[in-house]
Amino acid sequence: MALLTNFTVLLVLACISHQMILGGCQKSHGRRGRGNRGQHKERSGQKVGRQTKSVSVSQMMGKWVTKDASECSWIAARETLITLNVTCRKGDISISCEYAARPSLCPQYASSEVDYWVQISKALKKHKNLCQDKHGLLRAGMCRGAAREAHFRLRV
Repeated sequence: MALLTNFTVLLVLACISHQMILGGCQKSHGRRGRGNRGQHKERSGQKVGRQTKSVSVSQMMGKWVTKDASECSWIAARETLITLNVTCRKGDISISCEYAARPSLCPQYASSEVDYWVQISKALKKHKNLCQDKHGLLRAGMCRGAAREAHFRLRV
């Protein structure tokens, strides 16, 4: 009986030491489960993303870099008909266009304008044929069911 107890204690100690050794190896390689949650690694090169900034009560603006390294920006002038001016530059080439919409036709726009503009900036970033597709609409997800005039359409 004493021999069985000693053997069990020895096996438990062996398992614990084995787990500690594996944990040390994983920690040295940077793979420690949930330990690094919330810490993001820096990427080299330009950041692909968007920035939304409120300039004044009558204007909103933002910037982003596309996958093909074009630097794009947008600015929206708030009136009854909101105009969204988009400009993209890559080297010497510059493309600009204007979108127009009446977001006031969307009931959710009045309740949360900030969320609306965040969704529009994401839609701009995802849009494949920016300034080219005259039939495509820029839609905020919160206004999915709103009238067609509530969504941004390319002005020709």
